[in-house]
This record gives sequence, C-alpha cells and structure tokens, in this order.
Amino acid sequence: MVSKQREIYVYTDYQTQIDDFGDVVYVPGIKIGDGNAYVVDLPFINGDYGALERNLYNHVTDSSIHVTQSEKDFWNSKYRATVDGETLNFIVS
Repeated sequence: MVSKQREIYVYTDYQTQIDDFGDVVYVPGIKIGDGNAYVVDLPFINGDYGALERNLYNHVTDSSIHVTQSEKDFWNSKYRATVDGETLNFIVS
C-alpha cells in the first residue's frame, strides 16, 4: 500500500524492552507517509519518544488550546442544563 502524505503509521510491537521491574514493554515504531513510498519501505522515525509523549500529553491536557477561556465563559453563560428525573433540560439565556 502506498503511504498517504503525512499519515502516521504506528507499529505497537516494533521493539521490546525490559523495564525496571523485569516486565516486557513494547516500544512503538512510528512512520510518517510521504505520499510516494510503500508503507513497508518507509523508515521508522528515530528520536526521543519521551518528548513526543510529553508534547502529546501537553496538547491533550491544555484546556484552552482550541477554545479560549473567554469563549468558554461566553457559551457557558448562554446555556444551562438541569436534570428532572430522567429528563435533561437545556435552558438558553
């Protein structure tokens, strides 16, 4: 299969390591498609996976990266929700 440009391919069992407790840990292998090469022919990305993991974690946990706090406040002031038994009611201000 020819890779799609900028498509990320993750091999969850690319390598194994033994952790501090003697357990086998799978290290992912990551390839990024260039739109021309077959996926099997793409090189694995070598690098600091810890940095990649930290960047992903920081992106996911940043609650205002896509919506600012002022936008959240604006929309939160417009809508309220109440529960009456099994009924969810939305109130528009």
